[in-house]
Amino acid sequence: MASHEFRVMGTDAQLLIRADEDVARPLLTRAEAELHELSARLSRFQPTSDLEQLNDRGHGTVRGPFADILRAAARATVETGGRFDIGVGAKVREAGYDRSFEQLNKPSEADRARGAQHDLARPAELPDVPAGPSFTIDDAGVVRLRPGVRLDLGGIAKGWAADRLCARLAAASEASCLVNLGGDLAVHVVDGDEPWPVGVSDGERVHSMAVGFGGLATSGQDRRVWHAAGGTGLLHHVFDPRTGSAAETDVLRVTVVAPSAMQAEVWATSLMLAGFARAGEEAAQRDLACVIVPVAGDARFTGALAAFGDA
Repeated sequence: MASHEFRVMGTDAQLLIRADEDVARPLLTRAEAELHELSARLSRFQPTSDLEQLNDRGHGTVRGPFADILRAAARATVETGGRFDIGVGAKVREAGYDRSFEQLNKPSEADRARGAQHDLARPAELPDVPAGPSFTIDDAGVVRLRPGVRLDLGGIAKGWAADRLCARLAAASEASCLVNLGGDLAVHVVDGDEPWPVGVSDGERVHSMAVGFGGLATSGQDRRVWHAAGGTGLLHHVFDPRTGSAAETDVLRVTVVAPSAMQAEVWATSLMLAGFARAGEEAAQRDLACVIVPVAGDARFTGALAAFGDA
């Protein structure tokens, strides 16, 4: 098996192909170059990126991967009742996340692991649907942002990229492959090959699952956490489009296994914002395979992962 690891999109990337080095190495090298190019085009930390030029103008015409991701994001906002919305970039920037995470004033690893709001009581439920769609995109790729909106592609771009890259590596190598972009995983397994073993934590133990297709993603308030300006506490990067601030939720972390990494990313974020009780109910109704970890108490397992809870 060939492995390739590097930094891109502000996170650690790992690419695996179950093939000989001479077959896999050129594919892995090209894949890294493609990811760096995509990152440069979609970064909100580079003023010359396609994303920031759109954010600065408030309108424009997009094509290629940028258009594909924006259309997917627009669909996700509708499907999740507004809980998933990429139009929170201005609020995230105002909260201090205006540069690479490595440069932020961060608490210790132990404090981050407990969550940005680990003493929070369960909040009242908020209505779905924010003030309105943060942007529109038509068939020609013409995009218009709502006044004051800046887009933050964040997790959905990583999920989309993981899916796309995994499909390309699988087609080119004709072998099983795995793409991991900071926890957004896309996998492919050829007939007769073993599924990929993936470990998922419920806060107390790590469960090993076999993933043979699709993707996996995790959203939580226990990783990208920083000190708010003025010593007013901790903030995390999952912002609620209904409030314009870091989500006040009694969910610490959600992991979702879905037909694609991008779908898993969308639903992990949406369920986190729903709150623990509602997230469990909705995941069960939709038969989503999830591990939902609360700030306090036992995790809930749903869908194809329910057996972990029984164990």
